[in-house]
Amino acid sequence: TLSSPSLLKVLGEETKTEKDPMVFPYRMVELGCKGYGLPEGEDVLPGGRLFKCDDPTANAFLARVARYLAYSLDGGILGPRLGLKDLMEWIPTPRSREKIDEVVSFLLHIRPKDLAKPFLNKQIRLLLPDPNLFYQNTFNDKVMQSLIELEWIEKAITIDEPEGEEGGTAGGGDAQRGKHSGRNLSVGYAKFLSRLLVAVDASINLKASICRKLSETPNAPDHFGELCPALLKSQSHSSVYLRVNATFALINMCADHDFVKNKLMSEGILATIIRNMTSSDDDLTRYTLVLLTHLSKNVATLSKMKGQVTNDLLMLLEKTPALESKYLLLAELASVIGQFCNSDELWKDMVQHPTAPVEKLKAFHTPGDYGKLSSKVMYALRMFCDRHDTEPQASKEYVAPIIPNIIKNLEAMRRLAEEKAKDKEVLVFDNDTLDNAANCILLLSTLCKSAKVMSDYFGSPKAHEALDVLNQMQQTNLGKLDSTRDRLSNLIKHIQDAQAFRLPAISASA
Repeated sequence: TLSSPSLLKVLGEETKTEKDPMVFPYRMVELGCKGYGLPEGEDVLPGGRLFKCDDPTANAFLARVARYLAYSLDGGILGPRLGLKDLMEWIPTPRSREKIDEVVSFLLHIRPKDLAKPFLNKQIRLLLPDPNLFYQNTFNDKVMQSLIELEWIEKAITIDEPEGEEGGTAGGGDAQRGKHSGRNLSVGYAKFLSRLLVAVDASINLKASICRKLSETPNAPDHFGELCPALLKSQSHSSVYLRVNATFALINMCADHDFVKNKLMSEGILATIIRNMTSSDDDLTRYTLVLLTHLSKNVATLSKMKGQVTNDLLMLLEKTPALESKYLLLAELASVIGQFCNSDELWKDMVQHPTAPVEKLKAFHTPGDYGKLSSKVMYALRMFCDRHDTEPQASKEYVAPIIPNIIKNLEAMRRLAEEKAKDKEVLVFDNDTLDNAANCILLLSTLCKSAKVMSDYFGSPKAHEALDVLNQMQQTNLGKLDSTRDRLSNLIKHIQDAQAFRLPAISASA
């Protein structure tokens, strides 16, 4: 049943084949039992399906045989040329599939922790009704991880169609298991994964693999009620690696689902977020900030954010150095802070905080930096100053000194696009540059609502440079973007007015 039968030649011509592959492990156990001096015949049945021996030593030996065979089959003998994947890629007949499933179940070896009890080679879906499956049983951890990544367990659990007819096809495993593609979770599989996530005997690597699986599954949020407790427990685990993967899974599950955000808040996720946000691991901190950004986009959850979250955010901003290795973290931090400005209460708390976050954000915006950090910093600054009830330390006039840097960055972005465009009639920014340029225009439009800013920065001959750059921006795809097209035109008009010494500020509705 191997996808590449030529592998048998690599093993040698003397390699024996057997119609019933389950003969081998029990034969090995029979020989082992002779060595231990255990009785033969009634306890050890060569080729049998039920190993009835109640001797803990013999049962432990059977489990050891399963681990050895799993290691040998999954890369132990021929490395990448032979693995569990090869065993499942070619399934000629339904009978072959039954044999392979029996072998795989043996290698997985879910058995009672009490070694006095025998191992029963049951199909995985027959074990699902037991809510204490992973509390009372052990299993081969590495095989479990491989089978989850290969979607074998998912297909075994969700199978609901009759056996296919005789006849082989490449990839017949999927065709004969029904129409399940392994892309969506069933209720049974969601329960199985949630139990594994909280299983004491499951390794960190296995749990992290499950989290990655959930991150890639489109309908995982549909089963969030089942998965939520397990994911929250993983997110507060002592292993940073598991916490990173659990947080990433939560990010993908709550991104477009308010009911997931509400559930997380009701389960008290803020305490875990505060703990992970102050971690010394940059990846964990960054993903936690992304999760916090998603949660704060929901008005109901934003209103529940406590002062402690705000304080920890601003202290993190204060302590994080402006090193290139920290840029991604700082970008997410600026994004969260900007999102928090949607709440009047949180905005006021941040403006009055002794760390002076607006001044800190201004320091992060420098000429020549038009990456993600610059874009998110401009977004945060705009959210701080685009208000009627402003404070002196978050006013448009206070933020305005970065205008020359914004103009320089727009010009640098235009030149970069021009070098790449060559003969194209319209300069096209890539997505990251377009996002950055759009934030430049939105921030400039906000700042220019102040007559003083217009007078100080655009009411002199020096403003010709800014006007030239903005006119050139209209010739790029930025000038055709819905969110910036009208603002850019309006901004150019008001700068022209300022240069003519009429100096009107852009109206608040512009």
